[in-house]
Amino acid sequence: MADETMQPEIAQGREIEVTFDTGLCIHSRFCVLQAPDVFKANTPGQWIFPDRMSAPALAAVARNCPSGAITYRAGDKRLDEADPPVNTIRLRQDGPYAVNAQIEIVGHEIEGAVRRRTLCRCGASANKPFCDGSHARIGFQATGEPETQPYDSLDPRDDLLTITPMKDGPLEVCGAAELVSGTGRTFAKTRHALLCRCGGSSAKPFCDGTHALNGFTDRTGYQRPEPPAPNVVIPNLAEWAGGRAMLKALTVAFYSKVPDDPLLAPVFAQMDRRHAEHVADFLAEVFGGPPLYSSEGGSHIGMIVKHLGREITEAQRARWVELMIETADEVGLPDDRAFRDAFVAYLEWGSKLAVINSAPGIEKPEGEWPMPKWGWGACRGPTNADA
Repeated sequence: MADETMQPEIAQGREIEVTFDTGLCIHSRFCVLQAPDVFKANTPGQWIFPDRMSAPALAAVARNCPSGAITYRAGDKRLDEADPPVNTIRLRQDGPYAVNAQIEIVGHEIEGAVRRRTLCRCGASANKPFCDGSHARIGFQATGEPETQPYDSLDPRDDLLTITPMKDGPLEVCGAAELVSGTGRTFAKTRHALLCRCGGSSAKPFCDGTHALNGFTDRTGYQRPEPPAPNVVIPNLAEWAGGRAMLKALTVAFYSKVPDDPLLAPVFAQMDRRHAEHVADFLAEVFGGPPLYSSEGGSHIGMIVKHLGREITEAQRARWVELMIETADEVGLPDDRAFRDAFVAYLEWGSKLAVINSAPGIEKPEGEWPMPKWGWGACRGPTNADA
């Protein structure tokens, strides 16, 4: 965690003090190109010379550093860096997210204001959630020019932007944010989004659940296990759960409790009598079972449409997850850690998507979206020997 453990370099000038944090630097070279007399890269010993440029000009150069590796403190308070008037998340071609806002990154609290950070979206950084340049090492490819999506205006446009790295999953972004292409085009506006950081989503920059299949993890020092021998069978989550019958037992028991739950009853007041069965089929297909849901006309977009306009609250979402876990215990879903980690991760991811899609102004998606696919993720899962 660069913000907490790396010791920054400080170069004191007569009118301005410059701080450089090597743990945040992504080598975008704004500093050495815009102020070559100040920043003497690859020079042994002292390499930052603040007095070789006027304080106002050097402050402007520092503010162009996308990662926040360069910050400053000037004697003239009029040069202090201000919160940006519009929160932006820029997509760098084949590279990270460059965030410019009043930023809070959950789990990475530091002293003072944070207004610039570059966050990994290739999945390979050793300093997650921050970019460390690994995208260049692994040859990561991701467009910086996604298609423009329909969006509503934001008001305000500059409130606190809270970014939560979900465990072994996407970045949850809460607060006003304009998503901007590399050429400066706003292609989406949002107040709540899940952004891919495993590098594998087919809907970049948004998460599509691929992290649960490609082994992405944010655990420090994690090493993926060796692949199993050819004759070893790893069951999918649906099989390990007990198949469609056990998942139906889960959903039937769960939705029988909903009418008596003060938080959830309003959400499901108009629930179809076969809703529990449909959800069981959906879960079974998402967890790797047979495509019963889609073969009967169900689709990912169809599931999204069921949430449009419902304005599900965070309290309702959290209660849904809590009650699902309680019910899983009651009906006897497997409680081994590998399965429960994957199961709960899906509940968190899926319920957060439901909140996003239920917000006011969200329109029905266009085109065809593939069904989500959820697997063991960073955990390889049990083998036939374990069964």
